[in-house]
Amino acid sequence: MALGLALTSVLRKELRANRDPEAKLAEVMEPISALSETSDVVFAALQISFLQEGCPIEVQAALAKYFVGLQNVSDDLYPAFEAMAKRSPEPFLRATHDAAFSLVMLPNSRWLIVALLSASADPKHAAEIARQALEWLARHSLAPEVGTFRHSSGDPAKDAAESERLKQELETRRSALSEAEREFIGKQLKEDSRKGLPQLHSYALELMAGKPLAPAIPALMGWAVASALNPDFDRPDKHFRHLMRFNAVDWLPMRDAVRTACEPFLATEASNTGKRAAATMLSATGDPDDAAQAHAIFGTITPDRPRFSLNDPLYSAVDPCDPTATQAPENIGAIVTASRNANVAELSTGLGMTPQDHQVTRSMPALARFEPATAVELRHKFARQALDRANVLSLRQAMMALLKDSAILEPEIVTRLVSIGSSPPASEFLTDKGGVRDEWLVQQYALRAAFPHRSGDEQLRALEAGGGNEALLDLLEATSPASETEIDAALDRALTSRDNNRLAMVVNFAQFSKSSLSNAAKSRLIPLLSSPRWWNENESIGARRAVSRPSSVEAVSGDGLGRRELRREERPS
Repeated sequence: MALGLALTSVLRKELRANRDPEAKLAEVMEPISALSETSDVVFAALQISFLQEGCPIEVQAALAKYFVGLQNVSDDLYPAFEAMAKRSPEPFLRATHDAAFSLVMLPNSRWLIVALLSASADPKHAAEIARQALEWLARHSLAPEVGTFRHSSGDPAKDAAESERLKQELETRRSALSEAEREFIGKQLKEDSRKGLPQLHSYALELMAGKPLAPAIPALMGWAVASALNPDFDRPDKHFRHLMRFNAVDWLPMRDAVRTACEPFLATEASNTGKRAAATMLSATGDPDDAAQAHAIFGTITPDRPRFSLNDPLYSAVDPCDPTATQAPENIGAIVTASRNANVAELSTGLGMTPQDHQVTRSMPALARFEPATAVELRHKFARQALDRANVLSLRQAMMALLKDSAILEPEIVTRLVSIGSSPPASEFLTDKGGVRDEWLVQQYALRAAFPHRSGDEQLRALEAGGGNEALLDLLEATSPASETEIDAALDRALTSRDNNRLAMVVNFAQFSKSSLSNAAKSRLIPLLSSPRWWNENESIGARRAVSRPSSVEAVSGDGLGRRELRREERPS
């Protein structure tokens, strides 16, 4: 409580000096951010800020946002969190707005939305929450790069060409707008080029759920126009459709309002952008007549777009999952030929599926059932090609795809996977923006695919060679027990080198693999795992989870510090 009072005082002083309380909060909390008591301190400060008379909204919002960004938060605190939102939702609205633009993941951001939805049930708060949600929905970006993938292609020239293409297409759409459409955009939308608008729009749509939508149709129409003018790759289009389609409050008035709002955008002078926005609105209502009209509109504005056809010559006419089917489909020869000629370099190359991905996905069930040798050879061919990829995104996707093929991997492929995964770290675990680096994921997935083919001793040596103390939980759970001799040798190497990363990895491995510990190993680990200093210096969640589980390592550490600290960390966020 005393620390909470002090923290609130510091933030109020910072605001009086016309400085950012959120930045000061991060600075003050940084030295203790890894401690389990941090969430208690911040939550105490948040509660105090609501009890103090005249505490600025900026301070309350900064505390609320920082709190939901903590990982070790007890679910028991949520009722009090919600009660504060019901009492005064404005700070939580501001925190939600700022959370959308956060460059790092906030593990408990859902608390903000759920608390605000609860607060909106009170009529005295509903109007303000709805007003701000509509204002968030009106933000739009004219930055061409919002239409690109999160990852670059790895080729600067190709990326520059893609950026220039998007820029030219945006300018073409803007120049084609009718006068009425320009007036609508100027009146209804507000330009905001910050990264995070899709998340802000998603929050806004969620806050509108369960409320009458007919009054919100102008704002929803504005979102549709903005999406048609400069479509963001991450836009929450499914949220948009579901909100309108499953509206159980005023669906009929909403549908009529949608039709009225779309009329100006279907006029003769309307641009393709306006028509696309109208089609988006009509297709979202769930009315069959509206859907038919939307389909016709899309057909007129995209006449050259390839149409989907069910006439697939590689589609198996026999259900390969039918246990009573005994005969292969008549076109199995064509399916086998297409699979043998598949360009595996185009498989699992990015976040979306390539035409080759679709073809192989459709063919694989029939091949696995009626021509398993062809299916295995195709996956072998893919694995051999995948390991030679230079682009990190393409290599990461290939490693993820190889996980399901682990059982059929060839020995030489397994050896290469271990080599990739056990090489010195290509990068730190996190990027400077808080995301997980692809290079690190490549190494983790490579080991995950290879580990079923390696003994526990070999797995431990591979993890040691990597040199890091962070590992995917899925990888640790795939480990096999190592011998007592190998565990002793690994502890010797770690303690001799004074490398805490290596030591943490040995502890993790021993726990998750359920390896038996020798008496010598236990005598070494007892003083180590009982030391608060060691826990403070090794923040790996895996290491802490290791001591929280009932096994030989926990028996060594006893009922002391490790288990008490980790109960919170085990709780779902």
